Amino acid sequence: MPGADERPDPRTLTGFGVVVVLIGLNFVAVRLSNVELAPLWGAALRYMVATVLVAALMFARRVAVPRGASFWASALFGTLNFGVFFGLMYWALVAVPAGVASVVLAAVPLFTYLMALALRLESFRWSALAGAVIVIGGIALIAADGIRAGFPVMRFLAVVVAALAAAAAGIVIKRAPRTHPLAMNGVGMAAGALLLLAATGVAGEAVVLPEGAVTRWAVVYLILSSVLLFVLLVWVIGRWTASGVAYATVLAPIVTILVAHVVLDEPFRVQALGGGALVVVGVYWGALRRRRVVAGPGVPLPLARPEGPAKGR
Repeated sequence: MPGADERPDPRTLTGFGVVVVLIGLNFVAVRLSNVELAPLWGAALRYMVATVLVAALMFARRVAVPRGASFWASALFGTLNFGVFFGLMYWALVAVPAGVASVVLAAVPLFTYLMALALRLESFRWSALAGAVIVIGGIALIAADGIRAGFPVMRFLAVVVAALAAAAAGIVIKRAPRTHPLAMNGVGMAAGALLLLAATGVAGEAVVLPEGAVTRWAVVYLILSSVLLFVLLVWVIGRWTASGVAYATVLAPIVTILVAHVVLDEPFRVQALGGGALVVVGVYWGALRRRRVVAGPGVPLPLARPEGPAKGR
């Protein structure tokens, strides 16, 4: 396995490229799912099925369910990463363009650093402050363009809050006891699915299965990508540095914007693209130019270290 400072080999870069594509396509697939399914129910359905698939992987690998502090950390991680993040994102993507949402979420590595700084888990750097200012400027440009384009302010704010929830999930990962990544994601997905189901009931959304072919394929993709992203991220991070893999969140919007333009007919808006460029520059300067241990938003974060043999405790 390559050392932490070694350049990734072609196989690792290929895996990383697939991760970028899968993350980027997620936003488009959610928009397609929302055409037929109510947003909170669509997210709940996705993670109910994904939880079963991860549980099957845990059984096959003889990974035990975590206990004590590891269990509660995994549940908190899942509540933030799968419940709050995806609940808000599905709801926001009813009206917010996929490309816009993906660009805002590219700021997650920087948000994570700022939270870690507030909790004194990281040391202060002036470059991070400069990056934060640039990112805020970029998001403001995107928001102003979106308001003129007509999508609701509350939906856009939901994307920003979702990004903060994903960043908070990254902090939980940093503070969590050593836990097998499959176990953390399995418990986390279950916790997120329960929260999403409860939110579905409170919102009074219709609980139905997709009937249209496009919606069905979108839901199938979202379920399988939840598990495949986990497997690939574990594999790529094992062969490369976590800071290198963090660039997936910055590159994914390129995929989202291009595919959303073709599939969803989302226009290329100059001001939004300019704001997106500022977000990417700010994230690079403030969070990724030096070492970062942050994974992409809205995907199973496999950064918890295994706690022992594959069979768990």
